[in-house]
Amino acid sequence: MPYKNLGDFQAAIECYQQWLTVSREVGDRGGEGGALSGLGNVYNRMGESDRAIEHYQLRLSIAREIGDRRGEGEGLWNMSVVLRKLGNLQEAIKHAEASLKIYEQIEDPNAATVRKQLGIWKNG
Repeated sequence: MPYKNLGDFQAAIECYQQWLTVSREVGDRGGEGGALSGLGNVYNRMGESDRAIEHYQLRLSIAREIGDRRGEGEGLWNMSVVLRKLGNLQEAIKHAEASLKIYEQIEDPNAATVRKQLGIWKNG
């Protein structure tokens, strides 16, 4: 959502909440996961790491439930970024490695970003 990029976090939260509500009403689990990921990203940008992790965990759970490999990789990657920010490097690396494995399996272009960051974290 562009609001997040403009720093209007409350507007971004409202948009993602609406998306989440509609997705749940119509039974769109993929949409629900996407909305949860977006909310996690906003909370992460706001410095609310615990809330970000909570939303990423829900995203990850849904992705696994519906077999959304890209969503699973995304959830793991987002979790790793927050964990690193919190100073938990080993858990961050563990999540990032799992994300990379998935991204490589599905040939997702995000694999390059994750691989590069893992190199920095491991050699840092």
